Amino acid sequence: MLDLTNRPLLDTAADRGRFVDREGDLSALLHAVELRFNVLLVAERGAGASSLLARVAAAAAAWPAPLPPVRRVPAGRLDTTARLLAGVARELGDEAAADAADEEAALAALARVTAIAGSAVIVLDGLSSGRLVHAVFGRMRDELWALGDLRWVVAVPADEEALALTPPADQFFETIHRLAPLDVKALVELLRRRDPDGRLDDRQLEEIAGASRGNPSTALRLARAAVTASTPSRPVQDVVDEIGRQLGEPAARLAAALSQAGSSGPSDDALLERLGWSRPRAYEVFRSLEEHGYLTTSQERSGRPGRPRKVFRLKDAVE
Repeated sequence: MLDLTNRPLLDTAADRGRFVDREGDLSALLHAVELRFNVLLVAERGAGASSLLARVAAAAAAWPAPLPPVRRVPAGRLDTTARLLAGVARELGDEAAADAADEEAALAALARVTAIAGSAVIVLDGLSSGRLVHAVFGRMRDELWALGDLRWVVAVPADEEALALTPPADQFFETIHRLAPLDVKALVELLRRRDPDGRLDDRQLEEIAGASRGNPSTALRLARAAVTASTPSRPVQDVVDEIGRQLGEPAARLAAALSQAGSSGPSDDALLERLGWSRPRAYEVFRSLEEHGYLTTSQERSGRPGRPRKVFRLKDAVE
């Protein structure tokens, strides 16, 4: 059955058959855990970090050396230190941790449940903020070290690595594992496994793999465009270069940042910090890109009360 969706692969029989060319990365993560190292997994957005981490638990059970139980924590909505620590505590068995009112209460809940549960490997997937990684594993580094035999595997987008590893967080992670781009051969195989009926011929597969620059998510987007006979998207660098020629360097910088972030807006503090801009300056450049037809817009809800915020995405471009 054709499956060109963006969803991460799960640890199911069907999805295991779609997992391509990451066995070396999987072994590297588990070997680091065996050595009692904490691991920061750095990956470009769309490179397949979530699919890789979904395999860690099953692979740990088959690892030659005994490893602690693996607890995978989807962390995409855990956007504060207190929520993140409480989420880990809940995963380890403390349902009451959801009521933790602040960092101190969440840390106490995690300490209690760790004392009962014993050793574990905590896999954090979905964190998009290097600032939050630093807040937890830098500012609270000593408290986490004192919790006992917890080992951490934490994924962070490549463009957030510097923020995540701002001292003293750099001392918490003994291993930095960077997920390399897939080569053309691996991407072709990935697409073949997602397209068992052969809707894409060999020439199309090679062209898509070559244009994807090693990024599985990009390859899947191009493949979807091909099977629906829509106009193929352009490589993002071509779009950024065109924006630079037409609108200037600031607009090109914002376009490049949006291509990495996926979607964002002028109120995104992490984006403003990365660009070194004030909010009014960001509004000005966003407006210029939108007026010239380079952006699409949508509404995004944060899960909190209030109106949804307007977010922007770079139009018709793939990495």
